[in-house]
Amino acid sequence: MEHLSRTERIRAVLALFVAVVLFASAFVAIRAIVTTEAYDPVSLTVGRLMVASIGLGILALARGGIRVPSGRDWFAFIALGAFGQTLYQVLLNTGERSVDGGTAALLVSTSPIVASVLAVVFLGERLTWQGWLGTGIAFAGAAVIAASAGVSLDMSGGVALVLMATLLWAAYQVVQKTVAHGYGPLELTAWPTWIATLVLVPFSAGLPAEVAAAPMAATLGMVWLGAASSLAGFLAWSYAIRRLPVVVSSNALFAVPVAAFLIGLVALGEVPAPAAFAGAGVVVCGVALLQTRGRPAAQA
Repeated sequence: MEHLSRTERIRAVLALFVAVVLFASAFVAIRAIVTTEAYDPVSLTVGRLMVASIGLGILALARGGIRVPSGRDWFAFIALGAFGQTLYQVLLNTGERSVDGGTAALLVSTSPIVASVLAVVFLGERLTWQGWLGTGIAFAGAAVIAASAGVSLDMSGGVALVLMATLLWAAYQVVQKTVAHGYGPLELTAWPTWIATLVLVPFSAGLPAEVAAAPMAATLGMVWLGAASSLAGFLAWSYAIRRLPVVVSSNALFAVPVAAFLIGLVALGEVPAPAAFAGAGVVVCGVALLQTRGRPAAQA
């Protein structure tokens, strides 16, 4: 598998950290925006992806262009864009209108487990017993965080939508890994984002009117989603996943609910229950065990 020097591994783990923080900020921003009802779920996705697409286009031009996917790789990039970004974001935006934060956190926290299983089955990756133990510990910590927020396991429409989004995100991680070695982080981020934006062009007619009527805070939140979470976050994620196995990189996402609670505390004044802090500590321990002892020696 991936043979990294110490420096390369440190850079990859730092990129994971950046991705986790920016992905976590997306959940907070989405919650803040959907409560204003300024944008419907599709319009929010369209605006977010357009901002990201423009930024990625500028970066691509600054580099003198980027490589075009070749042959069968197009199938992977189309799937990443149409399902892993467009459909994922629409489902998540719609689901968060009716699903409480605890339930959403618990559902999204199952993504690394699903991704790990898919990577073991389809990519031949492996985890040590300490890695699977770390996975279980991290999931338990995420469950504590979700329970502290008041989890409802009623399979309402919103819960089903968030669950579907979670499965799509897990599949995204594995499909992206199949083409990761042939392309750089910018290419792995730009093509799925451009494809996702193209898919949503027919639904973008009403966006200018919604922008004109929306509160400035909601529009700035949408810009943040595009520039920070979709552009910078996915660039960092693509950098990391090119260098780390899916079973390692995906499990770092258990830390997303932890970061989301901290960001929500600072940005929205949302104070987590005391149990949430305990759960956050458990998550950190599980992820640390996975990152340090999770890979067989041959893959380390």
